Amino acid sequence: MRILLLIGLSLAFSTASLTCRASMTVQSLNGVVTATEISSYKTFMAGQIPPTGQTYDNTLADGTAGMDCESLGLMYEVTNDPAILNEMISFADAFIALRNNTNTGSIMWTGSRDPVWLTKPATNSDGSVNTQAGYAGCENNDIVGHIAFCARLILQSPWLWNATVPDGDPHTYGATYFKRAQTYIAQMDFTQDAYMLKWFINQNFQIVAPASAAWTAENENVNAYNRQMMFLNGFQRLSECHQLLGDSPARVAEYDAIVKAAIVTFTAALQPYTTNGIPAYNWTYAPGSGGSEDNTLHSTYDIWGITRAWESGRYGLSNATMVPFANTLRNVMNVSTNHISYYVNGTSSPNSPRNFIYPGWLPAANFGSQSFAIMANMDMAQGSQGSTPIYDALILWVKNARFNGLYPTNDNTADFSISTPWMQGTAAGSNLTCTVSVNPLAGFTGTVTLSVSHLPKGVAVIFNPSSIINGSGVSTLTIVVSNSAAGGIYSLTNGLTVLGSSSIGTRTTPVTLVVKPHPAIVSTRVAGTDFVVSGTNGFIGATYYLLGSTNLTLPPGQWTTLATNVFGTNGTFNVTNKIATGSSRCFFTVQY
Repeated sequence: MRILLLIGLSLAFSTASLTCRASMTVQSLNGVVTATEISSYKTFMAGQIPPTGQTYDNTLADGTAGMDCESLGLMYEVTNDPAILNEMISFADAFIALRNNTNTGSIMWTGSRDPVWLTKPATNSDGSVNTQAGYAGCENNDIVGHIAFCARLILQSPWLWNATVPDGDPHTYGATYFKRAQTYIAQMDFTQDAYMLKWFINQNFQIVAPASAAWTAENENVNAYNRQMMFLNGFQRLSECHQLLGDSPARVAEYDAIVKAAIVTFTAALQPYTTNGIPAYNWTYAPGSGGSEDNTLHSTYDIWGITRAWESGRYGLSNATMVPFANTLRNVMNVSTNHISYYVNGTSSPNSPRNFIYPGWLPAANFGSQSFAIMANMDMAQGSQGSTPIYDALILWVKNARFNGLYPTNDNTADFSISTPWMQGTAAGSNLTCTVSVNPLAGFTGTVTLSVSHLPKGVAVIFNPSSIINGSGVSTLTIVVSNSAAGGIYSLTNGLTVLGSSSIGTRTTPVTLVVKPHPAIVSTRVAGTDFVVSGTNGFIGATYYLLGSTNLTLPPGQWTTLATNVFGTNGTFNVTNKIATGSSRCFFTVQY
């Protein structure tokens, strides 16, 4: 993503005005996202077509196609409109179809036909051989992240799972939404296993350069913070998909460890200071690079990556760590009306201040609400919002978050937000606990009373304590899931949120609850030397284990695993187990 030629990645977000069709509209920065705003976005996106042929220069990552895909996901989160999700699916399909073919594709720097996306053409514009034609690095995992984002949105929309995607399944990736999501996840895991994990991750889960002369010859780096965040996009969103499915705890642990290691490295390198008594940060492009990070795609990916990690609640980031980013934007970089400094330390020389800010900065408004108007007004005045979907979508996404109480809205007075790990999962008949934090902003010291909205039937909650006093603190939330609770994924799309109410208003945070119902064995039969067990009521797509024991009194942990499989799209299962000659009576059960 570095603009400098020595890094070799070009500026990809387009900020040029498009005159061929009407621009997108933001009617206000407050209140509900309007039908006009949504309609103008959808009309504009109707003219944005996924690529059908080979692309280079990060087009599918931070370039036009990648950012169009990302914008569709953000707008689906705002609207729950299947038409928007369907268009995102068309982009995700196209991206996978353009991945390097492992049988007939290009030979990469590894000497193999890796399942990656080509970012450099085979020849230069003058016809000479491009010595970097085999390069693939951080931008590839940004592409993975876009596709995994689409899969995650499908998984969080269970009412669509068994419906047919209305595109005719042109690439045979799966006729139903759920099948399509399964394909996306499996294919992106394949890229991780065959390339990313193999070459770029060390035994400490750190993202490092491959120890290969062939890689060194590519003259690329992996340690720049913006590049690390591009890597994390794929790892974090795939982790979220597997968390929702509950199908691979080992992958979740590995992917999360990679995200955590990179976040720890980045936060440890931040240079905190105060300006007029307010905490702020300076940071550099990469470890040891010196100077100050520039306000191009570099800092926008730094901010986008760390705010995405914070929102998950899984990587040890505190609100206190995040607030100085918003302070830096407002009090250091905001040099004049609709102008932002070129570097994050407030300076611009030898460059000039910019009259727009890349949209990955917009989630910083969660940690200083006054920064939202600074960024949004700048991009609307400059024209990026009206002509570039990712600008418009992120402005409307933050506007929606503010309206729903997910983001604070008091621009110059005390406010607060609340946060909790984004996903919790358990089986029916079990309890689970998580923490809910109240995060004060601008001197907030009020009392916040906690509750949960739109609880599914059969689920209850207990907060300890039920109120947080003096504006800051942590409560333990116990979620009690009864045996009668229906299995499914309950999230913001179902209205499930944690609420914190105070004298200045209510703030919310989304939580996704995955409830796995008890599988039921409905039939057994003997077929020759096989014993066939069939049933239903499993959690769609989750891995199950058929356990057997000759002693009914033994705890399940001591039963023998006879078979492992995955529940079908209707929660059904059918497993065959060989009957051992002379075996005694056996008892069976199915567990996750």
